[in-house]
Amino acid sequence: MRRACLATSAALVVLDLIVPHSASWAQGVPTVADRAPSVAAADDGGSTPAPAGTADGATSSRRPADPDSPSIVPHSLEGRAACITCHGPAGRRPFPGDHLGRPSAACLSCHVPSQSSRAQVANTPTPPRVTNEYCLACHEKQDLKMVLPSGQELSLYIDKAAYAKSMHGVKHMSCTACHPDNQTKTLEASQSNAGKPHDAFTGNVARELNRGIIQRGCAKCHEPIFKQYRESVHGKALIEESNLDVPSCTDCHGIHNIRNPETMLFRLDSPDTCSKCHGDAALMGKYNLSANVTKSYLNDFHGTTVRLGRKGSTPEIDQYKAVCYDCHGIHDIKKVKDPASRVVRENLAETCRRCHPGSNANFPAAWTSHYEPDSKRWALVYWVNVFYKWAIPGILGGFVFYIALELIHELIVRVKRWRQG
Repeated sequence: MRRACLATSAALVVLDLIVPHSASWAQGVPTVADRAPSVAAADDGGSTPAPAGTADGATSSRRPADPDSPSIVPHSLEGRAACITCHGPAGRRPFPGDHLGRPSAACLSCHVPSQSSRAQVANTPTPPRVTNEYCLACHEKQDLKMVLPSGQELSLYIDKAAYAKSMHGVKHMSCTACHPDNQTKTLEASQSNAGKPHDAFTGNVARELNRGIIQRGCAKCHEPIFKQYRESVHGKALIEESNLDVPSCTDCHGIHNIRNPETMLFRLDSPDTCSKCHGDAALMGKYNLSANVTKSYLNDFHGTTVRLGRKGSTPEIDQYKAVCYDCHGIHDIKKVKDPASRVVRENLAETCRRCHPGSNANFPAAWTSHYEPDSKRWALVYWVNVFYKWAIPGILGGFVFYIALELIHELIVRVKRWRQG
């Protein structure tokens, strides 16, 4: 296979020498970005004006000025479905390190395929491409929104500055990498001047977006993580049962403002992320789960330390105290009674040893879990708490009462002395 790649490379060099193409590469079609100012007109239901420099919207034959742009595939894809053959770590032209783990199927989300070899491409227009600027011509409007059949109002506004600072923004990922359907429909609409750039979301509630986005968007680039999520308690409920109550990728990581999950600030904020669902009494009540987990966590040593670290002026300091996902997992969370769960009784001691090496099998018994002790569960702890709840105020109250009596007695004695002269 490597020899085939080398042979292809040699053939391309020969074609470069035989067929001069620099002039033809310097000519190209205008991308859909050239039409961005026309989106407002399309929004009003009117026709989209023809791109500047064309007659009656006719497509120009110019090509992008830079034939070596990484967004253009300079060869035919016929017989080359596995990009990693040549562009993997051991290939002739390895892709960047941050592309590791991405399947070949994800490549064409960002890289425009040509229809033949480089010599043939010189005379073949590159398919027009929807750019982020084209999308933002509409979605940068803060009042852009739609009302769903359920009556829920869905904002369609995208904060351009927030996206630019996000994990996807700094890598210059295109909108259509996560919204591939919009790519096709926008191109069709732009070429036919059909008005709206793409079909509107037709779901009943906004959360119906989650299932489609993670399967067609997140999973393309994060396939190993998606496989873990698909087998987790959350993933199974969402994908197999269509349960919209469970969190998906966007609930924990955000949508157009995705942060770096490897930072200390993200780690310290993670209990708040989990509590959005697990602190909701109404939501947890539907599944007979305790909504007291956040309170119980913040009241123990781990949570108190994390909370203090979060309030500190330098959250980047070393605060590696246990947060939710250290015990329960991240994308592979299981039900607490699942034999494969990290927090099931049989596995809990091993989970604790990740931070407490040398702890024995009885070590987890010192923790009352996320439940408030009562007369049935952790009865001894409950009655000790009851004792101290009354004993401490009683003892301190007795001291105060005794001191008050002593002061009154002393006052009476002094008044008597004063009267006796």
